[in-house]
Amino acid sequence: MRSGPLPRRILTEITITNTLTRQEGRVDSIFEYNYPIVETVDWKTYGEPKLSRTDSYQAIGYGMLVNYRYGRPEDDFTNNTLVVITPNGIHHPRPTLNAIRKIREKREYILNVLRGQRVRARFAYPAVCPTCPYRIGCNDYRNNLQRTRRNRMTWARTFRVLDKRQDTHMNKFLATHLPLSFLREFGIAELGYRVNQIREGDRPIIILGRDSQVCRMDSGNTVRIISLEPNIPLLACISCCGKIREITDEYATIEVDRGDPSQLLGFDIVLLKNEVDLTKRDLEAIDFVRRQPGRIQDMAFALIGENNEFRDS
Repeated sequence: MRSGPLPRRILTEITITNTLTRQEGRVDSIFEYNYPIVETVDWKTYGEPKLSRTDSYQAIGYGMLVNYRYGRPEDDFTNNTLVVITPNGIHHPRPTLNAIRKIREKREYILNVLRGQRVRARFAYPAVCPTCPYRIGCNDYRNNLQRTRRNRMTWARTFRVLDKRQDTHMNKFLATHLPLSFLREFGIAELGYRVNQIREGDRPIIILGRDSQVCRMDSGNTVRIISLEPNIPLLACISCCGKIREITDEYATIEVDRGDPSQLLGFDIVLLKNEVDLTKRDLEAIDFVRRQPGRIQDMAFALIGENNEFRDS
């Protein structure tokens, strides 16, 4: 790295949301050189002599998001070099047409599953199955194909929860397709902020000064703190996430739990309200009941009223 040219700017922990392709990811680093040349850099604390297919595809997926950030087609890697740095060295995954096609296929597969469509599972990475932390649960769902009454009930509840989950992403779609003035009128965004002070710590505190516009957010709201970078899509700009501790007509105090707030300095700031996603706990509870036949399952179905629940679903 020392032998090459120095980047003009290095961005870290950048969350990029592309609602057009329904893809979101947090990129470790972006090295910006003279426009339009960039590098998408992924850091690994582990490493093997040869880069795994999973890590290679992950880097390509991040690169597709970076291409979107800079206004290019997601499959145009002409000025975007992929770099994966591991303890064993530096690797450069190749974004071949075949690799991009597979990523798109698996992305569409996941979206179809979440839509409740019947899809045939085609596992992309069988080599990594033995080390997957979800292997036991995955095998249980793959091998248990019985169309029992209780299985149908748990699947119905699962998709009902997933249907509720999509509401937590609604603001992101609105932010992509509507002007900022509309977002403010709807009460899901606040404009006119600038960084006044950053207090370092395990969870940094950022104090944002604001103009005299009427404030429509409240303490306790979770927000995405977005810098308005020129010529960059709103949800691909530098951002952090956190919770509002205090907000007035003059300033907002926010506890940051993800992202580097120092990268927001010098930009106009937008606060976009994030809806809290609590569906993971619901899904974990349903999964636990489904995989615990016997007395625990009997008790769970008795508590929810088995017959009524099945009729409602």
